[in-house]
Amino acid sequence: MTFWTAGFDVIYSCQDYEFDIAEGLFSVPRVLGIAGALRAARAMHAMMVVCLLALVWGLHLGGLRWPASPPSWRCWFTSTA
Repeated sequence: MTFWTAGFDVIYSCQDYEFDIAEGLFSVPRVLGIAGALRAARAMHAMMVVCLLALVWGLHLGGLRWPASPPSWRCWFTSTA
């Protein structure tokens, strides 16, 4: 969630690009330019997807399924005893 939030923060900070230059602030758009800041935001959102997939894999939450597939929640409520 951190990468997702940071990505949107960088996108919204592009609106203040001229103000950041006038005040001498060190923001991502000022340092990288607007195009570079949007590329950085895209990379942050991609990292968010990678982290979510790693979470699914790391916690053994099962494979990704098409919406028409049977729900996988049934296995969570069945007893093996």
